[in-house]
Amino acid sequence: MSHEERKRFLEGRKGIGSSDVPKILGWSKFGGPAEVYDSVVATLEDRVVVDEPSFPAQRGIILEPIAAERWCAAHDRDTATIRRQPQRSHPAYPFMNANIDRQVLSRDGSGPAILEIKCPMITKFMRVRDFGEIQEYVAQVQHQLAIFDYPMGYLAVYHPDFPDMIDIEILKDNEFIDNVLHPKLINFWENYIVPRRRPEESSDELAVKIPELQGGRLVIDETQEFENRVRKWKHSKELLDTTKAIHDQNCRVLKDYMEEREMVGVAGAGVRIHYRDRAGGMTWDLKKVADFLNAQGMEVAEFKYQKKSSRPFLVYADDKIKYVQQGED
Repeated sequence: MSHEERKRFLEGRKGIGSSDVPKILGWSKFGGPAEVYDSVVATLEDRVVVDEPSFPAQRGIILEPIAAERWCAAHDRDTATIRRQPQRSHPAYPFMNANIDRQVLSRDGSGPAILEIKCPMITKFMRVRDFGEIQEYVAQVQHQLAIFDYPMGYLAVYHPDFPDMIDIEILKDNEFIDNVLHPKLINFWENYIVPRRRPEESSDELAVKIPELQGGRLVIDETQEFENRVRKWKHSKELLDTTKAIHDQNCRVLKDYMEEREMVGVAGAGVRIHYRDRAGGMTWDLKKVADFLNAQGMEVAEFKYQKKSSRPFLVYADDKIKYVQQGED
């Protein structure tokens, strides 16, 4: 998408789009109602600023047609049976808009349907695959189904490093649309957009109180050099957290498998697994030890020693990462 094409696309979105829905519902980590308000009002007042798309967005634009072809192959369809569609507005609520990735043409009496394509970064792909984290994606598809009045849609989640695409069929959920989605969007439009009243941003407190800096002064560094390093750190931290969460989940799956079959040990597939009850080990009752020493007229402090000095690497980040302690020098 060229700069001019992107500008025309943004200027044409004079309402609530599919990507805005999870933010309004509070289901997105990429922003909330306040960010949607800023974007929608800027469009309505012809103040659209076209920024360069982020790397994930550029990547998605490149991979989308590849994902569409992969989806067609998986469904034994010719690529001519899916096509782009111009933006549509809801017939009853014209401020609700939808730009779908592809329209799936009717075949053998099934359809038409919507194809929503997602090409997330590896951490998000793994969380979708292993934890089923698709709530925000489903909200977008339900919004599109309500506007196009189609009975169903498909969610295709693609990553080029994985052989299998995640392919999910989503049926139109009228109960969710009528009782959750539309009331929320109507309220947002009538109580915030129309009167030009920006929603207050939620401010989650940090999980821990940041201690006062000791042994030096805090330096404010807003250089690009520092920002680049922090960006890499955040990316690796997110990947580490995701990998650990998935590994923990897979360990639980293996444990459940063994428990269901009353196994305490198993060998196969190139591994040996031991999973049996183990008696608790012995440990010191420090309170009793302290009481005994005091009864003998001895000070507990005499049995303490000074540990060697260290330099902990502590990172206090935003509300998505909360608090991290990572290693010592």
